[in-house]
Amino acid sequence: MASHPTAQTQVNFLVTRLDGDDARIASISARVTSPALSELEAFVNTLKLGLTQWATQTDEGRNAWSRSSHDFNVGDLDHVQSMPSLIHHLQTVGITQLTVELSPHLIDLNTWHYDTILIDPEMEMPSSPRSAPITAPPRTS
Repeated sequence: MASHPTAQTQVNFLVTRLDGDDARIASISARVTSPALSELEAFVNTLKLGLTQWATQTDEGRNAWSRSSHDFNVGDLDHVQSMPSLIHHLQTVGITQLTVELSPHLIDLNTWHYDTILIDPEMEMPSSPRSAPITAPPRTS
């Protein structure tokens, strides 16, 4: 009888840091072996379990925990996400293909946000759209 691979669900989460002038966003994506892990709280708790096991059971994990000054967060996870020992520990709790992508510092959160209008019929079009940045004329009130 042929074995069938365990069905996996893709999950994606955005993690924000809004701390005074320090604004950042991280995109976390993974495959999970249980649909229950697509819920945020279950995913975070399971991720913590896998990371804690890794940090207590492997030299790489202990070193990463120590280097983080015992404050291991998403930024630290970004640096270690491809370590084979971490990948193994996350697989044992049902998380595979974990990817962490950090944004650069967000200089001005008001520049582009969810409700920014992305079509402007009054925009001047360059002769070759790829040759130069497009600038919009100043708006009058």
